[in-house]
Amino acid sequence: MSLAQDSEKKVPLPSEEELSASIDPATIPEPLCTSKVLQRFKVVRQRNRLIAATKLRDPGAEDHRRHTETLKRLRKWKAVEDGGLWAKARAVVNVKERGAPKRPGDEELMGLVLHHFPTPGDVTVRVVDFYGDHSRRYDVPMRALISEYIHEKPEGVNVRWIYAPIGQGLIWSCLQDLFLNAGKGRKVTALGQGGKAWPYLSVEALSFRAREDYQQLRDIYGILSDDTASSNEPLRQLLNDAAQKAMGVPLAEDLRWRSEHLGMRSEFWDLVFSRVPYHLTQMSTQETTGGPPDIVNPNNAGHIYQTLWGHPSYRNAQLVRTMVRNYHRPDGMLLTMGPPCGVDYLDKDFNTYLGHSKSRREENEEASVYAFLYKRFEKSGTTDWPEKTVEWFLIYLITEIAAAPHNIRQGRSLTRLTVAYKQVVEKLKLRRYDRFRRSESIGLVRDFLTCQDELTCICNVLRGRLSMLETLKLSIDQREAEMARDGAVDVDIPPTTPSHETMCDSAKERVNWAISLVKEPLTVCEALLVDLRLSTEALFQLKSIEQNELAIVADSQNKAILVFTAVTVIFLPLSFFTSYFGMNLEGMTDLTRNEKWFWQVCGVLAFVIIFFTTTWAFREEIRTRLFGKRMPVSPHGTVM
Repeated sequence: MSLAQDSEKKVPLPSEEELSASIDPATIPEPLCTSKVLQRFKVVRQRNRLIAATKLRDPGAEDHRRHTETLKRLRKWKAVEDGGLWAKARAVVNVKERGAPKRPGDEELMGLVLHHFPTPGDVTVRVVDFYGDHSRRYDVPMRALISEYIHEKPEGVNVRWIYAPIGQGLIWSCLQDLFLNAGKGRKVTALGQGGKAWPYLSVEALSFRAREDYQQLRDIYGILSDDTASSNEPLRQLLNDAAQKAMGVPLAEDLRWRSEHLGMRSEFWDLVFSRVPYHLTQMSTQETTGGPPDIVNPNNAGHIYQTLWGHPSYRNAQLVRTMVRNYHRPDGMLLTMGPPCGVDYLDKDFNTYLGHSKSRREENEEASVYAFLYKRFEKSGTTDWPEKTVEWFLIYLITEIAAAPHNIRQGRSLTRLTVAYKQVVEKLKLRRYDRFRRSESIGLVRDFLTCQDELTCICNVLRGRLSMLETLKLSIDQREAEMARDGAVDVDIPPTTPSHETMCDSAKERVNWAISLVKEPLTVCEALLVDLRLSTEALFQLKSIEQNELAIVADSQNKAILVFTAVTVIFLPLSFFTSYFGMNLEGMTDLTRNEKWFWQVCGVLAFVIIFFTTTWAFREEIRTRLFGKRMPVSPHGTVM
């Protein structure tokens, strides 16, 4: 070995902490526009190397673990309470649990609830100011937003974007009203739905949540919002008081008037239930023009089972739907409202993103659309915008949401959603030819029908997006024609910027790009849906033939059993009595009691045995007649 090689071998390598500290965040380039990722993938690889060298901490992980432990104790207590006397008796004698589980205290439960469902006034709203060469972000509570940030933007800001992570309902209506009224006296642009009086663009978003996190939200709401449970009354009062104190005067006054006008309650749980996104198949379509009374509670879904769980890449993911609505004003301000962000981009780290806390996910531009929209223009501001207007940014935002979820941003490093459903459908089709088994065949039919519902809802969402984008394209064409006729802009000359490589697409190019990304999965899903319906019909035919064959075999067996039963019914009593009376005894031997006592004891015992045996044999039919039908349970352990 040479001296040079020996000296190179002895040079110590930097530790992870030193390597992380040596990375200057300013050297990490901005993420590329999604439409240009595959053309300039070298930039993506460079960003990945730099980001991998920095140790990104999850600030909300510890709080999330602590509240998860509280929820586990709450679930155990609820299971015992709902299990009746037998469950309580088992819990008391359970040595491992050291007695029956206790309900967590109201302070613990209040911390659990406010961690997942902050009061309306405490909801963290993201405000982003886009300057000419940089951007600035503020994370403020909603009460501060209403009093300080919705009236006008600072000097030098081209566009102010406000993202409020709230669902449809009373607070949604209050905020949009306050926002639009703050811009009174200015000419309102008419772009999208709603007309000139209430212009907005809405899109139904598909995103992913971790299955366990989604179930946690539903369990917290389902257990603690129950009005009939007396144990919830002190906690309900605490939450109502906290919501009222944190609201702020403008929001509280508007909420009071609106709830009285609509005849709706405005207690804590009535204001936060829509933070839970809709399960994919809960509704076939969502109304885009309805008011608060039209909102369906997303927690009323009967089950959350999805056949997509059968694909290994999506085993831990819950595909959910959310309505995102955007209100813009011509003074350069834009309000976006929709439930808290999920995972919108698919890559090899998909399951890692699902495990992140909400606060960590909101900062990850490779997971969330909303994080990407800020990071994309964090350092450049509006430099790369073809038009430095709120209308252009609105179209950029709406097309990014309409194209998700997709696997483009990291070079298609995870199975696409449509391909995953292809593989799920193929597995279902192969299971058609399995031999008939009562429980398994019923589960197979449920999986076929569930998969049909999922594909139907995805097709409805994609059709709604396509209709919105095509309408938006017509609006852009009309707007450009009017501007060209007025001499405001020459649409034949493309705008230029100092950095041509990072130049963003024009509004029309963005819409065309999004249309192409929506059309492809829509075509695939419609074809899969047709194939699945034909396969379901074939499944019913196969199972009918199998049932007929089994019925023929059973009929021949029943005839044989009938003969044996007739013989048994006739000769069994004869055999008993001839044996009994043929013993030539005056009574039962060696007994101090008479024969009457013998028949009283044996007769009652025989009746009890026959009664309990018959009850056990027909227990399902008896339970159905007495208590109604039970909810069926899927093979995965979830209520269907």
